[in-house]
Parts: sequence; C-alpha cells; structure tokens
Amino acid sequence: MLTLTTEVHNGLGRHQEHLTDDQVTSLLRAFWFSLWLYYLGLCFTKCGLILQYLRIFTQRWFRIAAWTIFGIVVVYSVWTVLSSIFSCTPVHAFWDQSVKDARCMPHGVSWFVNAVRHRQK
Repeated sequence: MLTLTTEVHNGLGRHQEHLTDDQVTSLLRAFWFSLWLYYLGLCFTKCGLILQYLRIFTQRWFRIAAWTIFGIVVVYSVWTVLSSIFSCTPVHAFWDQSVKDARCMPHGVSWFVNAVRHRQK
C-alpha cells in the first residue's frame, strides 16, 4: 500500500510532461519496488492454492501433478522476482535516467511475458 501511495503522490496517472524530475524518479523507484512485491504476492497466492489442493485431494497422480506444478510456479516466480529486481545494471538505472552506460532489459517485453494470457476461441 505504501508504494502505491508513493506512486500516486508522485504523479501516477498524470502525464509525464507535467511531472518534475524528482517526481518521476520517486515514481519509478516506488514502481520498481512494487513490481517485485507484486510477483512475490502472486507466487505466495499460487503456492497457497496448490498446497490447499494437496490437503484436499489424496490421489497419487494428482499429488505428483500438484508438486510438479508447485515446482514450476516456484522456479518461474524466482525468475520473475529476480528479473524485476535486476532488470537494469546498475539497479538504480531503473529509476535514474541519468546513469551513463546503463543496460536495461526491455521492460515492455518482460511485463508482457509475465502478463500473457491465452486467447479464448
């Protein structure tokens, strides 16, 4: 909640041209922090549901499938958290546009991959 409050206080929802450089920096820093908190929250929610399924269903085939999916969720979640934390080298280049020789992953691509949904036909 604190990160969202910080983002809103520093201009979330307003055009960037109407923000000061300090507001943009604070907004991006809070956004960087909220990204990996969001991915951690998704991980714990998914893992909690799978663990609940394991308490309910006792068939061997289901338990094997659930533990397999649990492992996939954990590995994928570790990747999403680490990729959001270390999306830029150095890390502070995510919110500080003045850093020279910074290297960043294309943010749009990683956010799209993490939010992809299958299309219903």
